[in-house]
Amino acid sequence: MTLPVTILIPLYRSMRFADTLCQTIATHLDAGFPVRVSDRNGDQDCTDMLRRRFGGHAGFAIDCRNDDEHWVANMNGLIAAAKTPYFRILPHDDIATAHGTARLANALENDPRLVLAFGQIRAHGADGERLPQRDQLNQDLRPGRVRFDPATALGLFWNGRCGGAFKGVA
Repeated sequence: MTLPVTILIPLYRSMRFADTLCQTIATHLDAGFPVRVSDRNGDQDCTDMLRRRFGGHAGFAIDCRNDDEHWVANMNGLIAAAKTPYFRILPHDDIATAHGTARLANALENDPRLVLAFGQIRAHGADGERLPQRDQLNQDLRPGRVRFDPATALGLFWNGRCGGAFKGVA
């Protein structure tokens, strides 16, 4: 069964995150989520490794071009290519579970007034050290406090009002 969320992973010099990246992709593919990956800077090492590992999976698609597009164009291209009602952007160095993705999608499916669902983020530095100051929700955004229209929710993605909101399901 194809679930209503496509996992979108923009790449940039991502080989250093190969283990985390492969774990997130495998977890979501195994649960039935389609996964789309894109590198617009031509990082052949990482994309070749991902093609070898996941290229035979029907739910996996990868785009590698050397057109030097910036990260916004990369993400916009991924969003445009998604074929499901919802998408989830996951950075190449983040770990996310398929169970968590399903819970977020279910929240949207069960309440048509919602435009974005996101959960708690547990931040860690590159060395694995916990960074609790990076995973606190803004007090104004606690559940049940406020409802947003789509334009306001979009602002959560980019303006830092809520750490991790762009990793939610939209």
